[in-house]
Amino acid sequence: LTASLSMLILTFFADLSLSKDTEGNVVPPQDAPSIPFLSLCLLLFGTGFWMADVMGDSVVAEKAKLEIEKGHLQSSCYACRFFGLMVAAPFSTAIYSYVGPYYVMIAMAMLP
Repeated sequence: LTASLSMLILTFFADLSLSKDTEGNVVPPQDAPSIPFLSLCLLLFGTGFWMADVMGDSVVAEKAKLEIEKGHLQSSCYACRFFGLMVAAPFSTAIYSYVGPYYVMIAMAMLP
């Protein structure tokens, strides 16, 4: 909830549009988010993400105690997490380059 709310706040209270000048350079708008505001939103996003990760790890650790062969559930979860991160990084970079930061922030708010 903290991660989603921080991205929604950043999306709705800051202008995240980008434009290009005559030379083709990307130029941020005049009312782009300030560095402290952006830093606070990203800190809250990271904190919410870390709290969710710890809760998920604790559920997996409790369920792993019930396994007959130890380690399969945790290794499967870590493999899926690694695969998701490896797919999400280039995919989000391509989306950012194609549609800009506004839609990336919306996606981060909906699917942290």
